[in-house]
Amino acid sequence: MNEINGMAILESAAAQILLGDSLLKAGDLGGALAAFREAVRLCPDLPEAHYNLGVALAKNGDLKAAADAFRETDRIDSFFPKAYNNLGVALAELGDMTGAAEAFWEAVFKDEEDVLAHCNLGIALKETGDIEGALEAFQEAIRLQPECADAHLGLARVYAVERNFEEAVKWLEMAAGLDAEIKTKAPALYDFNILRHRPEFKKAIGEM
Repeated sequence: MNEINGMAILESAAAQILLGDSLLKAGDLGGALAAFREAVRLCPDLPEAHYNLGVALAKNGDLKAAADAFRETDRIDSFFPKAYNNLGVALAELGDMTGAAEAFWEAVFKDEEDVLAHCNLGIALKETGDIEGALEAFQEAIRLQPECADAHLGLARVYAVERNFEEAVKWLEMAAGLDAEIKTKAPALYDFNILRHRPEFKKAIGEM
């Protein structure tokens, strides 16, 4: 393949990625999948093609295939933090919390300032029983972004699991102050089951 043909193929693949992204935003998941698969066919070594295919596959519920696409993204380009973050999400939804935690660790390693990756890592570590690691992950997310409501909520969830209700309520109140939607989301989180009917919990979410 000469250089001119190679550039033409790369441009065609990039056009398919743009098309797929537009179709995905428009709600045409089938069309987006077809476009991203065509991008992969045209340029198998283009990490963005595999990454976007993985995103669409995940939205389509094909989590195992999505995980494979994110792994292929990393194989081609080892510095692609979003691939590992999305891999972790896919593995978590598949029930593999240990694998998810490993993926989020990799995402954090590749981009230490990725607040979302730190929050996701905190949740995964909580689920695997690494309470100290979970606390550190959420605290780092707050250090990076002091107004990150999800990180505050994450700390509240960890403390609730540990039955440290005073700290759980404190962080929940701060989370709700940063994002009012947490007041409606928190009661549905299983970590708060033991707290749900306590007056201090109801006060934290504005029910009293």
